[in-house]
Amino acid sequence: MRTPRPLLLLLACLVVPASLSAQESSTPVSATSGPQTPQAATMLQQSIAAMTGGNAVNDVTMTGTVTITTIVNLPSSAPNASPTTSTDSGTVTFVALASGRGEATVTTPAGTRTEIRDVSSGTPTLVETGLDGNTYSVTTQSAATPHPAWFFPAFVMNSGLSSSAYASSYVGQETQNGASVQHLAIWLLPVGQPASSRFPQALTQQDIYLNPTSLLPVSMSFTVHPYDPTSPNREYVRYHGSSVDSLQEVTFSDYQQVEGRQVALHIHTKIQTQFITILSDTQFTSVAFNTGATIAEPAAAN
Repeated sequence: MRTPRPLLLLLACLVVPASLSAQESSTPVSATSGPQTPQAATMLQQSIAAMTGGNAVNDVTMTGTVTITTIVNLPSSAPNASPTTSTDSGTVTFVALASGRGEATVTTPAGTRTEIRDVSSGTPTLVETGLDGNTYSVTTQSAATPHPAWFFPAFVMNSGLSSSAYASSYVGQETQNGASVQHLAIWLLPVGQPASSRFPQALTQQDIYLNPTSLLPVSMSFTVHPYDPTSPNREYVRYHGSSVDSLQEVTFSDYQQVEGRQVALHIHTKIQTQFITILSDTQFTSVAFNTGATIAEPAAAN
């Protein structure tokens, strides 16, 4: 049995082995007649204003530290079935542009990995540079989620509000972990995408949960699809008919005002599969806005 590479967790928690089955997936909300329902548009506007303080954001750069914990609990019938826990630590640099482009870099003692995601054209793309320095262009559904700015939800919500490539809907008030939240859903539309690049709504939907008073995001979830960095465009084979997709949960906390904007300085992520739990805790130590940040095109991808 292959075990996941924990370093890839921070690159949107995308690596879950083919031999592991997911227990959950996003459920699409009903499609609407337009890109946004009126209630969703109003709530998105209010939440973006709460996060940005009405200040323009063209780009954001966030740096900090991360701890990644992987817990493997195999069935008793499997070889070496004793539960194991491993921990890895390092640094992160996340960059997001208002245009719909994002870069996530994670450095640990093992080396550095970088993912560049882009939805600016309406068709999601993903380019990954691995520990070996090789760059791969991923064209499978692994490119569909998460949004390139998943770590800075104001950009995600702005896509749902103003991008013709996205639709959004207000799902309703719910209870999450014993607290009331407002639930919004944002997903990528297939308009303008070639048939070979179109993904079902469930694979592009971002579910965002807001504090009903502050309207700041408290969590976000989305379906992730694994890929093998050594062969990124080879589809994973289902294991005994199970799904290879998983639900990633992201929790935002420790909001602080930075340059007049509210930023979650602590992000916790979780993937729970049948046999593996992958957790990460990221604490940001530096956040900068509108520095003119750019995301360079990587070397030619394989």
